[in-house]
Amino acid sequence: MARAEDLDVLLNTLVEDIADATDFERIVVLYHDQETKTLEAKVFYGFEELTDKTIFAFEEIGGLLNKVYADRQPYHVIELEQVEEGGPQALKYGVIKDYYSEKTPNKRQPINLCIKNISSTHVRIPHQTKYTHCTVFSVRQKDGPIESIFGRTTSYLIVPICESENFYGFLMADNGISRSPVTYGDARLSAAMVTHAASAIGRAIRQAKMLNHIAAQHDALKKAHMALEQHLEKAEHLKSFYESIIQNLRSGLITTDDKLHITHVNRSAEQCLGYKRDELIGQPLSIILLEEQRAKRCLFRDFAEELDQDAGYLAEMSMVCKDGTVIPTESCFSVITDARGVITGLSCIFRDITAKKAMEAHLARIDRLASLGELAAGVAHEIKNPLAGIAGAMQIMAREFGEDPATNDIFQEIFSQIKRLDGFVNNLLQFAKPSVPKFRMVRLDEILNSALFLASRQLQDKFIKIELNYGKDQPEIHGDQGLLQQVFLNIILNAVDAMENDGTLEIHICWDEKGKQCAKSECISSYSRIKSGVKVVIKDDGHGIPQDKLNSIFNPFFTTKPHGTGLGLSISHRIIEQHNGAIFVESTPDRGTIFTVCLPLAQEINGAACPGNVSLS
Repeated sequence: MARAEDLDVLLNTLVEDIADATDFERIVVLYHDQETKTLEAKVFYGFEELTDKTIFAFEEIGGLLNKVYADRQPYHVIELEQVEEGGPQALKYGVIKDYYSEKTPNKRQPINLCIKNISSTHVRIPHQTKYTHCTVFSVRQKDGPIESIFGRTTSYLIVPICESENFYGFLMADNGISRSPVTYGDARLSAAMVTHAASAIGRAIRQAKMLNHIAAQHDALKKAHMALEQHLEKAEHLKSFYESIIQNLRSGLITTDDKLHITHVNRSAEQCLGYKRDELIGQPLSIILLEEQRAKRCLFRDFAEELDQDAGYLAEMSMVCKDGTVIPTESCFSVITDARGVITGLSCIFRDITAKKAMEAHLARIDRLASLGELAAGVAHEIKNPLAGIAGAMQIMAREFGEDPATNDIFQEIFSQIKRLDGFVNNLLQFAKPSVPKFRMVRLDEILNSALFLASRQLQDKFIKIELNYGKDQPEIHGDQGLLQQVFLNIILNAVDAMENDGTLEIHICWDEKGKQCAKSECISSYSRIKSGVKVVIKDDGHGIPQDKLNSIFNPFFTTKPHGTGLGLSISHRIIEQHNGAIFVESTPDRGTIFTVCLPLAQEINGAACPGNVSLS
């Protein structure tokens, strides 16, 4: 989205992304045209009668829209049921939760809760509901644009599209077809996506204005060229004007001829690379490239023929400064053509992203330290060395005093707890220092069958029905059979624990060639859109995982089991990362859970086999 140049494309992409990521049934963007002082329905989704001719005068907006414009914060409107609870009217609403922490101020943009048609003096927030850093007030004023677009809707969301002091319009959404209330999750996700897109929208608007300005200047330049002899003084003025713009760009600019020799350098490029202008003019472009990039300099000349003459080519690359320092840059290469359209050279606009990379590394380090902190907290409570001494001492005592049945039962219980504690410490050590995979060509169906065999007793005890869909001509993968068996066994045992007797466990293997013939590729997992690699999907019909806990299941020491250690899925996630794969989880309370494990094919190990090592709900 950050690279898009057209405002309509950006707004359409934003609405499409929100529609895909949330349950909103209707979405509309009211674009604020600053020149005409109007609100225009620029993009809309889910409406049958709404058109882009729907326009409102900006000065006529009032009520909630005016408050959103003034506060520059999202507003979540709901209409709640009033019930009597021993006198005062109480507000029944348990969805709004803002995990705002005083230790991390401004961590999230606040979302204001608006109660429709209820006086704020009669609203009592339940004690168990957390409304930290959240404004709650009543909506009583009418909004013409809202009622004109949504009608008599009971719940909707309004998010301002803005950045700093610039305001670009509103994004409004509701569930006007099913009449279901807007959830806090959809409100939070939509607000985050709009905030992320606002800067790109602002750049698109400013870019459009700049392009219009440059186009106007270009027309003036063409007219001046036709009358060069008569308007020489004016042409020199325009030349100085453009030179001033280029020299004062905050980004570095370097141009080359068709032989890739540098012809022009602006002031920002000199400052960034440490060269003087005269030191670069006439030098080959390779003087600022790394050694491996210099060997590929011919690719620039070949690639110039294929470059998009409008958008260019944007990429991250390293550049070498005069003192030998290598800096990461974000560079955009574009072709330079003459009046006949013949390519005469290249232009490169770049900026130093060292600070950006440093921030990314800093955030990654913080994340690693957080994991180590959790690990240290667990180790602090579990001491392995004294455990062996305790076990030895108890064995001696059992031989001395364990003849009595009652006393023997006590000793057996102590040994059981020592064994459980020892297993926990071993799992913890395995997570802290994972095994090095021994890769070889393996088949996933064989690994799954081995895991099912190891879990056969638990499956039989609960009379679990197993449905397998492996397919024929399954491709092999490059992996460690023992570690992958550990992953699938852990997922299967978790599924057994989550299911009641007579449940059903489905295991499905799919890959690109099988996808069209596989009847379950659409229903068993929503991640069937992943084309590369091999997917193993394990689905149960158990009690499911609550949505508020779904994103924490791969965290160390997080567990919902009374006797669990919280390390099984953490270790499984680490193993899949070692295989350059990804693991995804979907869950619906009281309906079941689906784990999707994506592993690259052997020929994809060096490529982008899977879309990242993350877990998504």
